[in-house]
Amino acid sequence: MTMSERAIKTAATQTTTSPDVTFIDKIAATEMAYEDIQTALEEIASLVRTHLSADNAYIRLLSPENKLNCMIQAGDNSEDDYKVTASNALLDRVIADADSTLVKNAMHSDLFEGDPQFQRFNIETAICTPILTDDKPIGAIYSDSSDARAWDD
Repeated sequence: MTMSERAIKTAATQTTTSPDVTFIDKIAATEMAYEDIQTALEEIASLVRTHLSADNAYIRLLSPENKLNCMIQAGDNSEDDYKVTASNALLDRVIADADSTLVKNAMHSDLFEGDPQFQRFNIETAICTPILTDDKPIGAIYSDSSDARAWDD
């Protein structure tokens, strides 16, 4: 079993009673080479997308300058760099609050009214959760769908 397979197995087995909100609880990435971490993150994004039946899933990581710059993508638009559907407003809020956010009826949401990504790509539902280390955000996992999803059930 490779390091990334162990990381994925760890991620897949660390669930709670609300699997859609706290789907991945812990990922151990110590002593992994960069390529193994990259592969593990790609597999995790794909796993999240599949589990949620989402159109897209993204993992964004903070740079040392606290900017979301590293992106792992899985989904319908992963081959087209111009179709990144992730809402920057939602990602920024989740990083700032260090708390998960679920957005239903996203194109008409009071919190994200007029969000260009929600509008441009007809996003109906989006969910985003921070990636934390020592209770500080180091990135976020984001998923969206152009259909209504019951991710809070």
